[in-house]
Amino acid sequence: MFVGEFTHQVDDKGRIRIPTKFKSALGEEAPFIMQGEEKCLYVYSKKFSDEMLESVFGGGKFNDKEMNAQKARLMSKACYGEEDKQGRVTIPQALLKYAKIDVSSTIVSVGAYDHVQIWAKEAWEEFLAAEEKEEQE
Repeated sequence: MFVGEFTHQVDDKGRIRIPTKFKSALGEEAPFIMQGEEKCLYVYSKKFSDEMLESVFGGGKFNDKEMNAQKARLMSKACYGEEDKQGRVTIPQALLKYAKIDVSSTIVSVGAYDHVQIWAKEAWEEFLAAEEKEEQE
């Protein structure tokens, strides 16, 4: 289970470090990183992502046009987060752009039960403020 919030930096090459507490829960294999809702990134363990994707796409026909379009949209923007020797994961530019994360900027990694969310710090703060405002209404 993923819990907690950690603030850290993106280096000038678009690499991040996954917090140690999250890294151990993600397992030994490279995590699956994809576009999330609210302009953040979702990070799943390889095992969980394999099961999730199989449950969503596994039963479809190979010539199902709508299903194939969904697969292409999702998978074309996803990646496996391979670590380098220093424990950094390179996030592809398309994912950084989607989440409005700039190189050398501050990001927030958030535990979200079955996955990790990676947010641009400003977007995370805006999300929290909007949630708080909604709760007060």
